Amino acid sequence: MKLSKSQIDSISQRISPSIYYWDIREELVDHLASAVEQEMELASIPFEKAVTNQLDAFNPDRFQRAILINRHLATFKKLFAGWLDATHAGLALFVTLLTYFLVHIGSIDPGQTYASFSILMITTYTAPFFYGIFDKRLLRQSEFLSAINSSLLLYFPMSFGFDILLGLSVIPVHIFMPLFMGLLVGQLMICIRLVNKTYEKIKFASK
Repeated sequence: MKLSKSQIDSISQRISPSIYYWDIREELVDHLASAVEQEMELASIPFEKAVTNQLDAFNPDRFQRAILINRHLATFKKLFAGWLDATHAGLALFVTLLTYFLVHIGSIDPGQTYASFSILMITTYTAPFFYGIFDKRLLRQSEFLSAINSSLLLYFPMSFGFDILLGLSVIPVHIFMPLFMGLLVGQLMICIRLVNKTYEKIKFASK
């Protein structure tokens, strides 16, 4: 038994107060619609009764939480997998060699370069977040926020952990700093491309 559009809209309205993210709400509506259709056929009960039964046996908050956790984990996998792209690895290598060369010839100071690069990288990295300011629909898309949150959770500890790692490293600063800068720039590019790709995907789907 196929549900009508008004019945599907009714299910969506019933779960709206519990589900904040639009994309998760769509997934849950599809799940509940299928379950309601099946129960109406098997138990021969009316639509409202089937919906009530499904919602009583279902926990929307738990569903939303599980989806968010899975999306963040999936995003982390994409961020690590980004290093398999030769473009990102090549960029990291280029920055490492360039920074090492500039340090070696004395054009830049190893102790000051990281601070200067950090300002540039953080400014560049935060640019995609302004999407959420100018397009409020993105604030209700769990996939986009998962991309941002996972990127922040991965990148910023790496960036601000530089001083700690430098103190623990047995590698000389003039070698460690270029290696670390190459790693940061490569990860930065992976994060930005993933956020932009997610934005374009949502933008295309909303058309």
